[in-house]
Amino acid sequence: QRLEEEELWAKLNAAWQTLTAREAQVLYLTLWRNLTQKQAGQELGIVQPRVCAASKQGIARLRRVMIGSDG
Repeated sequence: QRLEEEELWAKLNAAWQTLTAREAQVLYLTLWRNLTQKQAGQELGIVQPRVCAASKQGIARLRRVMIGSDG
């Protein structure tokens, strides 16, 4: 079980490295720091719709890497 968990974290780390800087910033602020998209936008100096778009793109990118584009 521990090995599987370590492998999962390694895969997530590798997937995270594929994110653009903006996607990584948005996902960090909204998922790890638990900010709303509006708060994240204020911190980054961008409007909420751009935060939403970066979040969707980042999650899609992580999903493609983690489970494969045909998953």
